[in-house]
Amino acid sequence: MPITKHLNRFDITDFTGGLNDVLGDSTLLQIGQAPQFRLMTDYEPIAGGGARAWYKGDVMVTTGIASPSTELPMGIFARGNVANRAGGADGVDVLLATIDNVDFKSRLYRMDGSNNEVVWKLVWRDAAGATSAGFIVSEFGMFVDDAGTPVTTYLWVKRTSPSAGVYEVPYLSTNTFPTAGVVNNYSYQGPIATSQARVMMCEGGKLHYTNVGVLTGAAANTLRINPNDVEATIGLLMERAPADLLIGLQGSPWYEINGDVSSASTPVRSLGDDHHIRQHYQKGCRVPGGIAFIEPGGRIYITDGQNFKSISDSIARFPGVGGVIAPGQLAFLNDYLFAPGGRVFSFRTNSWHTSTLLTTSAFHHAVQSGRVYMTNCTATPAPKILRLYEGTDSSIDRMSTGIIQTLPFRDPTGRNVRIREVQILAQTYTSSGFAVSLLDSTGATVSTDTVTGVTGRGQVTLRFPNTEDEYLSVKVTPSATNGTSEAPTIECLSIFFGPNNAIQNAAS
Repeated sequence: MPITKHLNRFDITDFTGGLNDVLGDSTLLQIGQAPQFRLMTDYEPIAGGGARAWYKGDVMVTTGIASPSTELPMGIFARGNVANRAGGADGVDVLLATIDNVDFKSRLYRMDGSNNEVVWKLVWRDAAGATSAGFIVSEFGMFVDDAGTPVTTYLWVKRTSPSAGVYEVPYLSTNTFPTAGVVNNYSYQGPIATSQARVMMCEGGKLHYTNVGVLTGAAANTLRINPNDVEATIGLLMERAPADLLIGLQGSPWYEINGDVSSASTPVRSLGDDHHIRQHYQKGCRVPGGIAFIEPGGRIYITDGQNFKSISDSIARFPGVGGVIAPGQLAFLNDYLFAPGGRVFSFRTNSWHTSTLLTTSAFHHAVQSGRVYMTNCTATPAPKILRLYEGTDSSIDRMSTGIIQTLPFRDPTGRNVRIREVQILAQTYTSSGFAVSLLDSTGATVSTDTVTGVTGRGQVTLRFPNTEDEYLSVKVTPSATNGTSEAPTIECLSIFFGPNNAIQNAAS
C-alpha cells in the first residue's frame, strides 16, 4: 500500500493560471480554475500542461556610453535585417537615448549592426545641458524618404530641453553615420508614426503630417483632434489595419482617422472613453486583437479604440518605471508581450510570468528576425537582448534555474493546513536538483527538502515533518547542476496534505 494512501492528494498539471501577485498571499485557491502562482519566475506555463524554463538573454555592453554610472535611458529602438557591409549575415541596428543626471545633457547612441559592432557610438548630444535631468520618455520611428535617391531615416522624438523636437538620422550604407539633426526645424514633442507614406507627428492636440514620400510639409499640413476638449492632448498614435490611424488622447475619447489624412472628406471619428493615456506619452504595441497600451497607474489593455480588454488583472499595477512617471514601452514577438518589470504575457496560454533577465526593464523593442531589445530607465544603463528564435528550438538557450511557488493553500473547514509530501514529475536535460520549501502565512520558510543528482525523466519525492499553518504554499526551485544547461521541465506537481485536510480540488 502506498505510504501516501491516507493523505489527500492535489495534482497540478495545468500551470496556465500563471503568475498572480496582485493579492499575494491573501489569495485563496479557487475551485474550477487552473491554480495560480505567487511566483512564476523564469518558467513559462505550456499549453496542454506543464511548465518549461524560460529563455536566457544576453547583456549588451555599455562601452562607448559617456558616463554609464549617471546616464538614464529614455528609450531604445532596433531595426532588424540590416545588410552587412562585410558580406556576412544581416545585423541589427540599435539606438539608445539617454539623459545624464550630472551634466543634464541628452545623448543618442547607435550600435552599428551593419558592421557587426559591439560598442555604442555617439550620434548626437546637447551642446548645453538643461537645468535638471527632466526625464521624459523618447520615441522612435523609421521612414524612407523618396526625394531623389531613397534614404532610410531613423526618427527620434527628443522631449527634453533644450532643443526638443523630431530628429532625423539618415542611414547610409557606408562606414559613416551622420550626426542627428532636427527635421526641418519641427519642434513637435508628441507621438510619431509612419503611415500612408507620410510621417505623422503630434503637437498637443494637433496632428501634423508630411507630404507623401518626403519629410517636408508637416508645418502646413495639420489636423486638430477634438479641439473642444481641454484634455485632448495626443498621447498615442498608431497605424492599424486597414491603414487607419488610432489616436489615444490623454483624457478624452479615443479617435480614429479612417482614410487619407489629407482629405477633407475623411471621417475623424470619436470612439471609446473608458480608458486613457493620461498625462503621458507612449508607443502602442500591435498584438492579436488590437493595440496594447498601458494605462499609467493601472492595467495593460488591448483595444480597437472602442472596446477595452484588460490582460493584467492578475499582476500588480503599472504606476511607472524606474522612479519616473513614464509607463514604459511594450513589445510583442512570437506570441509574447513584454512589459515593464520583467513581466511577460503569453498569448498561447493567456498567462503571465516573470523573467529575471532585466527585472527593472522599462523600454522594449522587438525585431521580427527574432530578438527583443530592452533597457531600464534608472542610472547605469543595462541594455539586454532576448533571442526568441534564431534557429531551432534546441539551439535557443534556456534558463538553468527558476522558481514556481503556489498561492497559499487553506482548509475550507478552518483546520490548519498540513503538507507531508511533494512529488514532482519532471524531465531533466542534465544532472539536476530540486529544492522544495513550505512557506507559512507570513511568507517565512518553515521547512525545506532537497534532492540532487536527478537525471532523465521520472518522479522526485520530497518529504516534510508535521509542518502546519493556517496557510501553506509550496515553493519549487529546480536547477541544472552545471549551472548552464536547461532547468528541468515540470510535468506534474503533486502535493499531499494531512488526512484531516479537505483542500479544494483534492482528489478523493
